[in-house]
Amino acid sequence: MLTLIAIYILAIAVGAGCALINDLFFFLSLKHHVLRRHEIITLKQLNNLQLVLIIWIIIAEITMISLNFQYAINWHLAGVVIAKVLIEIVILFSTLLLRQVHMPALIRHQHQYGHLSDSFQEHSDALVSTCALSLVSWFFIVLITSGEFNRYMMDFGFIQTIMSYIVVSVFVIWLVTFMKNNILHRRNRKR
Repeated sequence: MLTLIAIYILAIAVGAGCALINDLFFFLSLKHHVLRRHEIITLKQLNNLQLVLIIWIIIAEITMISLNFQYAINWHLAGVVIAKVLIEIVILFSTLLLRQVHMPALIRHQHQYGHLSDSFQEHSDALVSTCALSLVSWFFIVLITSGEFNRYMMDFGFIQTIMSYIVVSVFVIWLVTFMKNNILHRRNRKR
């Protein structure tokens, strides 16, 4: 069980790092209006790694839940753990969305025009929102996992955890979209 927990925590750390680097690459591609070949390869590899890690994390989480309920039921952890599994499923869907929708659209647009022109900006709002949701979700998984070893964090229940996740997610998505539309485009127009 200790080995499972150690690998689980390592997978969360590596997955959060992959998500951060992957999403920063997406943001930088929108800023520079170009996606180089090595960046495309890196994005694909990071997305593959992130997908494998989140699937492994979900399987490990379900295994730990079943082992925990088999030996000792900690009902004070149940709400937060269920919220964490739901957030992990959101990460899975956002990773798949980046992989199946945004990445092909980005590559297709790059190959068609040679750069990411302003016509890509319609799709870029969804891309930025998905990246922001992915980062917030990984942040919450890291926060909840670190809180599982802190009894004061466990005062949160399912409703409080999900509501704080939704509020932070909506705010970060709004903030990133606002920054992209007002700051990034303003700088690009001045050039």
